[in-house]
Amino acid sequence: MRYCKSWIALRAKSKELMDSIEPYVLSELGIELPDIREKGNFSINFNKLKGERLDPFFYEPKYRIIEKRIRQGKYEVIKLGEVITYIREGASVENTDYVKDGIPFLRILNLEPNEINLSDVVRLPYEKKKEIGNACVKKGDFLISRSGTIGTVAIVPEEANGYAYGSFIVKFQIKTDTVNPFYLSVLMNLPIIQEQLQRAKTGTVQENITIPTIKDILIPLPPLPIQQKIVKEVQSRWKRVKELKEEAEKIMEQGEGKVEKIILGKKEND
Repeated sequence: MRYCKSWIALRAKSKELMDSIEPYVLSELGIELPDIREKGNFSINFNKLKGERLDPFFYEPKYRIIEKRIRQGKYEVIKLGEVITYIREGASVENTDYVKDGIPFLRILNLEPNEINLSDVVRLPYEKKKEIGNACVKKGDFLISRSGTIGTVAIVPEEANGYAYGSFIVKFQIKTDTVNPFYLSVLMNLPIIQEQLQRAKTGTVQENITIPTIKDILIPLPPLPIQQKIVKEVQSRWKRVKELKEEAEKIMEQGEGKVEKIILGKKEND
């Protein structure tokens, strides 16, 4: 049917536009995306392991390639910790039943790349306020998942101001006179940065990343006007992606309505 073809075309166009964001950002930063396919075999001199991690995953060649490409970009490269002004893990709350009326509590599943999904926020009993302590967020804070789905980064919106957050999430604040928050959020969710976070994870049963490893992540830091230029373009593309998806959903709803009428019409004529 025609509506189905239109829906497919709109969805394909929105995906193409979304996929164009990473190449655009890397191009602006002068970073060439490396071929980071995993190699079956590699070697490392044992002397280089002194005082370092011993797990083979940490030494995969792709990580050295990624670091090299980041450093070869057009702009200064710093460690994330250099622009962090405050950082802490969330509240370790004992297992409890969620309640309808209580303290809003953000979990890992609420974090999505560059945004926080508030459609499924649970609530803790007010009696847990002492356990939560200062593990609350305010507008503009950064949240990053440190366990489970590791490395997802989002900025707290005004709607979530005052919400508590769990121990599998790390909150941090940055020097906004040096870094545009939306630039950093976009950057942190790009595969080339996400690979660094994946490398940093430790543990066997439950893998996680730590505050020190988060601070060690390398980020390119262009002047603020360049950051703002990137943000403006990315937000424009995000807006268009959202519009295309909404158009596609409307077409699907209209199509489903037409199909329903056809089916009901047939039943009435039977």
